[in-house]
Amino acid sequence: MTFANTIDTFCLAWTSVAAKRREKLIALSFDEAGLYVDPLVQIRGRAALIAHIEAVTARRGGVRLVRNGAIDHHHDHVRFCCQVIESDGCAAAEVPFYAELGQGTDRLVKVVAFRGPPQAGPTRSVSRNQWAPFIDVS
Repeated sequence: MTFANTIDTFCLAWTSVAAKRREKLIALSFDEAGLYVDPLVQIRGRAALIAHIEAVTARRGGVRLVRNGAIDHHHDHVRFCCQVIESDGCAAAEVPFYAELGQGTDRLVKVVAFRGPPQAGPTRSVSRNQWAPFIDVS
């Protein structure tokens, strides 16, 4: 499975599906001892993640999570955004994610969800010379 398939499988598990199907989707995409963090919870392991997804989808009946754009990645690190689609088909929030794939595996070992895009604020430009102590810029 490619990392894109892994991410899409993980997202599909958030769709209100039968419990056995959700378990299979999480088993395919999320490590047994994986860590999931969002602004409200920090949980470890497949069973805890499945219980969390079931609670969220029961509370928001029919909600779906759909990846809405490219996946940015390097090494075993990925970031992507998903759109929350309510049961009436209306788009709700955009959820940015950061995730790590296990080395030599197709499963996510860490997933961090954020609420919406980064907030506007002061930005700071970093010149190439400021990176020089950390990377080879020659």
